[in-house]
Amino acid sequence: RGEMIKTTPFEMVFIIRDFMSLIKGCQEGKGTPRLVEVKCPKCGEYVEVFVKMGGSAGQTGTLVADETCDCGHVLPAGSYATDYEG
Repeated sequence: RGEMIKTTPFEMVFIIRDFMSLIKGCQEGKGTPRLVEVKCPKCGEYVEVFVKMGGSAGQTGTLVADETCDCGHVLPAGSYATDYEG
């Protein structure tokens, strides 16, 4: 068994603060939309869309905003990016 590290309460405050900032950074990164290319179901051309990568389970992988293909077809916000993969 390993030895227990002896720290003062003052040092523990900094250890906990650093740990919490690390966890917070992981959560914020998941909430950042990512730019991906999906295939337009009407013409087959690729369209760049922003997709939610985090949040509640029902919203992961959904388009952040409406995107319009050059052919005029609208990919609606809230739809799943996997619906447009070919």
